[in-house]
Amino acid sequence: MKKSDFHEKIEKILLINLGGIGDVLLSIPAMRALYKKYPKTTMDLLTVPRSPDTIDNSPYPTSIITFSGSPASKLKLLWLLRRERYDVAINMRSLNSSAGALKMWLLLSFLAPRIRAGRDTEKRGFFYDVKVPESYKCARHEMEYCLDLAARLGATYRDTRMDYRLTCEDMAYADAFLKDNGVTDTNAVIGISAGAPWPAKRWPLERFVEVARKLSEAGLRVLITGSEDERYLEKAFAEKDMRIISAVGRTSVRQLIALIKRCSVFLSNDTGPMHIAAVVGTPVVAVFGSSHLKGFDPRKITDSAVVFKGEAECSPCERKFCPSMKCFDSIKPEEVTAACFELLEKAGDRKSE
Repeated sequence: MKKSDFHEKIEKILLINLGGIGDVLLSIPAMRALYKKYPKTTMDLLTVPRSPDTIDNSPYPTSIITFSGSPASKLKLLWLLRRERYDVAINMRSLNSSAGALKMWLLLSFLAPRIRAGRDTEKRGFFYDVKVPESYKCARHEMEYCLDLAARLGATYRDTRMDYRLTCEDMAYADAFLKDNGVTDTNAVIGISAGAPWPAKRWPLERFVEVARKLSEAGLRVLITGSEDERYLEKAFAEKDMRIISAVGRTSVRQLIALIKRCSVFLSNDTGPMHIAAVVGTPVVAVFGSSHLKGFDPRKITDSAVVFKGEAECSPCERKFCPSMKCFDSIKPEEVTAACFELLEKAGDRKSE
């Protein structure tokens, strides 16, 4: 695809991001760059359930389309998208497998945009007209790959700010939730996200509990978060003397974001809530095991982050399941606890009842 081709009139862009909440958040700077380059263009985002709530207050996509439901409803949606005759369709995610590449090729072939763009992971993106070379080993941060892709489409505006917007209603919910659980404006709240979609990404739960115990003993309020599928977390943290507030399975995505914004420090595995904390400016302590740190390091987004990366000869591996989890052995509860206190002190926000 010649560079001059991008001077042709572009009226409709379809962004495709079928990753999780964190993946969509990290694509915000690239979406903003495309928006500024093509301000009069219709720019739609095709994504998965839960992700729309993450950026439904963003000005960049003209509309957010959820790819979900039965096979019949998905096919109907694809027919409607095909009729839009998009000038450009951009896959914002990696092609992490040959099967994933085949699915994306089929999707783009069906939608039939004039220009097909995406990240050419390990040369699997043979079907893209515009591509960015990418290594599976995450040689660069996810946000930077998305920005590189936008630049290949003429959008060279490389502003990495995460201008995420929370409404007054969002913050009112968070304040009311915490007030109902005995938290005052003077209390520091430490958020903890001990879950993750993949078991191999989870620092051992008993270590999170140990950190929570130490924080609670210091008079701090501890808020645990998680999805409806992670109700088991409540039982793990249910110790009589711990000052635990549970939001597990009790919030929408936007309500979760508001609660994370209200936290003084947020401790998390490498998962969506970690990215949320970094984006909304909450100091974050992140624990990485099997993941590629370079691709998802929250320190690329915020200066208020401490990261612990497990050491093992097999890490990073990106496995979903691991029989040994030995990469987490080197990360001790006491050093994670110390990092939480360190960030509290830096923020001048160490308050207790």
